[in-house]
Amino acid sequence: RFHRADVLAFVEMVQHIQAYCTVVMWNAVKAEGGVDSFIDWMCRCFHEIQAPRKFAAYPDVKFIHTDAMKTPHEILNIRLATGVNYIDFWEHLQCAAEEKELTTVWELKLDDYVPEVVFMLFAKEFLMGFMGLMQKLGFEHEVILD
Repeated sequence: RFHRADVLAFVEMVQHIQAYCTVVMWNAVKAEGGVDSFIDWMCRCFHEIQAPRKFAAYPDVKFIHTDAMKTPHEILNIRLATGVNYIDFWEHLQCAAEEKELTTVWELKLDDYVPEVVFMLFAKEFLMGFMGLMQKLGFEHEVILD
């Protein structure tokens, strides 16, 4: 049985962990080349979940499967932060690929895939928003963690 104090202590611990991870992320992206390093790291995470795939019609493009994209949606708390559920997030990525003429709506074999470069564009915009928010909160320099 859980007591109210136990639940509140757990919630406080989770908040501390989230704050710590936010500061670590801030320090990482604020460093020279940090944004590109973070995006590369996110792409490597996809590759661990499921290797990117190539299609004959797009020999120079790496595609990410929808199952692999669920992880960044969860890790980045996109639903909580923006109210966008996973299905809508996925459809936005697919529409972006079509708008950039990287895919077409007619290619049914790509319904479960999105070009990796589209996620990279999203990740960069996400990080720019994150950095802008952190600066509005008064973070300008690296935070020293003890």
